[in-house]
Amino acid sequence: MLDEKAVIPWPAEEAEKYRKCCWRNQTVLSRLAEAALKHGRERPVLSSAESGGLHSYADLLEGSERLAASLLEAGVKPGHVALLQLNNSPLFLYVWLALSRLRAIPLHINPRYRLSELSAWAKIVEVEAYVMPGVFKGYDYRPLAARLRKEAGLKLVLSASQEEHGEALSLPKLLKETPSPRFLEKLKEIKADPYGVSHFLLSGGTTGLPKIIPRTHADYLYGAEMLGRLSMIVRNTRTLIATPLAHNLGFVYSLATLLNGGRVTLTDKTEAESLMEIIQRERITFLVGVPTLFIRILKSKARGKYDLTSLQVALNSGQAMPESLALELERELGCLFQNLYGVSEGFSLITRLDDPEKIRTGTAGRPTSPFDEIKLVDPETGREVGVNVPGELWVKGPRVIRGYYKNPSKTSENFTSDGYYKSGDLLILDEQGYYHYVSRIRDIINRGGQKIGAEEVEGYLAMHPRVKEVAVVGMPDPELGEKVYAYVVTEDGKPLTLEELKGFLEKLGVAKYKWPEGLKTVEEIPKTKLGKIDRAKLRQALKGDFSSSRG
Repeated sequence: MLDEKAVIPWPAEEAEKYRKCCWRNQTVLSRLAEAALKHGRERPVLSSAESGGLHSYADLLEGSERLAASLLEAGVKPGHVALLQLNNSPLFLYVWLALSRLRAIPLHINPRYRLSELSAWAKIVEVEAYVMPGVFKGYDYRPLAARLRKEAGLKLVLSASQEEHGEALSLPKLLKETPSPRFLEKLKEIKADPYGVSHFLLSGGTTGLPKIIPRTHADYLYGAEMLGRLSMIVRNTRTLIATPLAHNLGFVYSLATLLNGGRVTLTDKTEAESLMEIIQRERITFLVGVPTLFIRILKSKARGKYDLTSLQVALNSGQAMPESLALELERELGCLFQNLYGVSEGFSLITRLDDPEKIRTGTAGRPTSPFDEIKLVDPETGREVGVNVPGELWVKGPRVIRGYYKNPSKTSENFTSDGYYKSGDLLILDEQGYYHYVSRIRDIINRGGQKIGAEEVEGYLAMHPRVKEVAVVGMPDPELGEKVYAYVVTEDGKPLTLEELKGFLEKLGVAKYKWPEGLKTVEEIPKTKLGKIDRAKLRQALKGDFSSSRG
């Protein structure tokens, strides 16, 4: 059950200001109904690349209403919290909207997570329901659900499977059934709060258990509408979402497209040929992705087999891409590249599509909202830095939460007393007012006083034709403090030499001090459950490699 006292609100004066300039007195569901009236209730706006079929506004609105009544009959009530662990399918949005209609709170959880994490979050949020995929990518979630029911005292398990299993109810079956008239009537008594919590997201940190982020209808809708406007999403936009809906990026751009009358195509596929086939078949105009997806497409030898001429915009987020790679993407795919830096805590920078090429491909852009308040701060002194000097991003604004849910220690660690969120990211502000992402503070390699961003070097190395995946960490050095050490997975599985990498970086024109001075070819790069590089494991492995070499 939601503990409203554990949700830290915006101060009354700021909330009043944001109500006047940014926040609508609407929920996601009522805003979607408004979009349906504008664009036509029968307009097809949602599909799955894998299962096919088109879903209209009417399907979403009426289907989620029926499902909400059925969930109400099954015991879901206002204030209940549900673990929402579904893959990229239309069912995710039906369930989200049904829970929203009930004023219940979905906690978005990536399908990668397993029992230990789910059990911990279930206890924190005092969970009432668990929404699971059934079987997804070879993993059977049903035994997990059974154990979670015992450990967390779950009252309800809902499954994406067509058939009911044990005590789990089938969501596709519930969607097809006509709910009880009694509960359809009871549903009318439930009124949503536009300024209340709409859903929980998880923090994107790579250490420890991700923290729980409460978002509201008002702040989230504002972000979706601003991003939709700045990415020029309109009625004829066809958006492909290949990043998890459980994450902020995929979910907010799905909403941005739906609210503007465009069509969202969802997929769980991340292989280059699968993505290109979907772009060709669905005539995709807007691709939401991360560098890995774009690099796979650029490297694919099969690219010539597919017609990608419909693509107008490729939006990159999640990790910085080297400017040269972004330029290559524009040239090879014939589309505009757009950079987005964002955090689930509620802030983003974005390049504008009418920005000059060098700005679009080489910076993180400008704030999404004119009401965002930003500081770049020296992490060691706490003082604001000047132009062209790296500083930690501190921010507050109409979308930036004021604290984590039921986590006062992390709240005090990551938020200032006057409401600024301390991102842990180093950025630079240039003379023209554009921000440049440098790196996570802890991912900076200090080579004799020269600061090197691990992600920047990874971006260059990923462009090598034989590199499939790469991760960079600091290698201890008695003279310089640290040197760059690279772990690579090659396309052919054969070792890559340091000389090959150095020669490649020299041709790219990368400064010599950023070149790797140690290299290991590995079978895989360790990842966190959020799919990010697990640098802690790599640093530990590096210590082990050095110890064994000395021994």
